[in-house]
Amino acid sequence: VRATRKFILRQIGSEAQATGIVRAVIFAILQMREMNREMLRFYVFERHLFEWDIQSELGEEFHSLYRDLLFTLTDLIEKGVQAGEFSPIDPDLGAALIMGTINTLTYLWLYGDEERNLMEDGKALWDLFLRLTGGGGEEEK
Repeated sequence: VRATRKFILRQIGSEAQATGIVRAVIFAILQMREMNREMLRFYVFERHLFEWDIQSELGEEFHSLYRDLLFTLTDLIEKGVQAGEFSPIDPDLGAALIMGTINTLTYLWLYGDEERNLMEDGKALWDLFLRLTGGGGEEEK
């Protein structure tokens, strides 16, 4: 979980605008999930096999990371709305849209759709988010 936080911070890099940072966060999350597919698959589908203490500790760590990402996205979206990078959108709803979609796409990918490409799904999610928020001006990387 700490490695994920560090990885996301590195991916944000020198992005200064909320638009670029939100995009970087989305793709960093998806990239980390791609790099850790088997661990995620084991956690999602087999965690009931862990001893209770391990289940609890892992659950708390994943919950903490998820909560941090959700709050970070909420803050970034709010800043983006204030700066005029996004049209008015409820920041909580925008963050929930992003994280909920990432989790659903990850689940479908883990469940066995070997052909699913999380980075392509990320591009579609990003395009959808920009259409919903009127965001733009960000060149595709």
